[in-house]
Amino acid sequence: RITTVMDLIAVCALIIAIHSIQQYRNGVGWTGLEVLIEHDIKRIRYLGIFNDPNDLGLLLVTSLPIIFYWLEKEVSVPIKAVYFCALGVLMYGIYLTNSRGSMMATGAILLLMFWRRFGSMKAIILGGLGGTAALGVSSRLSTLEVGEESAWERVYAWDEGIYMMLDSPLFGVGYLNFDQLYYLTAHNSLILVLAETGLIGYTLWFTFVGSIAILLWGLIGLQKTVSTETMNDTDISAWEDYQAIGWALFLSLIAYFITGFFLSQSYIVYVFIIYGLILGYYHLGRDEFEMVPKQVLGISEFSKWIIYSSISVISLFVMVKVLIKVAV
Repeated sequence: RITTVMDLIAVCALIIAIHSIQQYRNGVGWTGLEVLIEHDIKRIRYLGIFNDPNDLGLLLVTSLPIIFYWLEKEVSVPIKAVYFCALGVLMYGIYLTNSRGSMMATGAILLLMFWRRFGSMKAIILGGLGGTAALGVSSRLSTLEVGEESAWERVYAWDEGIYMMLDSPLFGVGYLNFDQLYYLTAHNSLILVLAETGLIGYTLWFTFVGSIAILLWGLIGLQKTVSTETMNDTDISAWEDYQAIGWALFLSLIAYFITGFFLSQSYIVYVFIIYGLILGYYHLGRDEFEMVPKQVLGISEFSKWIIYSSISVISLFVMVKVLIKVAV
C-alpha cells in the first residue's frame, strides 16, 4: 500500500508537470489555467492546493526520490530509460516553477543521492558543479540574497511573525490569521505555526514533525547495524527493498524541510500524506521485521522535545534579527 501511494504521487506529479510544460509554452494548460507572470518571469502552476508555483514545486521535488526508487529497483534498460525521461520531466517542471526553495531542495536531494552512491568527496564536487550550473540557469536563484526585493520582503514577514508571537505568546494570533494581520504570508513554515498557534501549538507541532524525522532516520540507519547473515534470500530482498523505500521517504522529507523553510507549508494536506506514509512505513517494519524497534513518545522524550523546540524558537529569533540588520 505504501509503494502504491508513492507511485500514485509520482504519476500524478508527472501528469501535472506535463500540463505545466504545455502551460509554459502556450500560456495556458489543458485545464484552462494560465501561466503566472511575476516581474516578467513566467511561473507554472496547477489547480487547487498546487495553484501556487512554490507549492507545485514541493510536489514535484518530493516526487523525485520516488523516481530514484524506481530506478534503483529496475533492471531492464529500456524501462530505466523511461524512468530517466520521467526524471527529466519533473526536473524541468521544477525549473519552470522558478521556485528557489524547490531548486535548493532538488540540489540537496541530488547531493544526498551522490553521497549515498559515490561517497562524500565526489558528492561535494558534483554538488558544487550542480550549484554553479543552477545559479547560471535560474533567474531567481541567482538573486538569492537578503537585499533582493523578494528576499527582504520575506525577512520582514518573518520579523512580523516573531512580533505576533510576542504579542500572544501562548496561543498565537489564531489559525489562518497571519495574512489577515500582515499583507504577506509568513513564507516560513516554522514562523507561521509559531505566530498563529503560539508557543504551545508550536511545541506540539515541532514535536510531531521532529519525532517523525528522527523515527525515519533511525529506521534507515538500521541498514548499517543489522546483520543479514542469518536471513534467507527472500528476507534479504524484502529488507533491502524496505530500506530503499525508507531512503526515498527520507529524501522527500528533507525536500519538504528545505522548501518549508522558505514557504508557508505547515498545514497543506500533501505534507500530511508524507507524514502518513512515514508512519505507515514504520508500522510495516514492525509487522515484517523483528529488528525494527518499538518507538514510544513518553514523558521523558516529550520533555526533550520541549527543550528542542525552545532552542529552535531562540534560533529563529536570533536569525531573523540578524537578517533584519543585514537588510537595513
